[in-house]
Amino acid sequence: MEQDFYSILKEIHKDKIRDEYWQEHNINNRAKQEYAKFCIWCRAFKNADFSEQNFKLYQKQEHTHFDFWLKKRIAELFYGYEFEFDYNTMKWKSHKKSH
Repeated sequence: MEQDFYSILKEIHKDKIRDEYWQEHNINNRAKQEYAKFCIWCRAFKNADFSEQNFKLYQKQEHTHFDFWLKKRIAELFYGYEFEFDYNTMKWKSHKKSH
């Protein structure tokens, strides 16, 4: 019985490690964390103006190195952009969602 208890605890521990790894690498979670840091920066330096222009300035001044996928997800979640891949040009195209 005791061995079963420890086996269950080991599995619970493995599940927790997997969940933490997923949270750390999940694009939605990463986008929300980075946007939260940007919001703090805006409150400190830009009078709480969370504009796209300030987001670009934040990236430059703070030397962030967001990859395309993270920038794309932030644009989708917080600035209302939609993206689609154009197979004719082999490039991503974006536009603001119409309300």
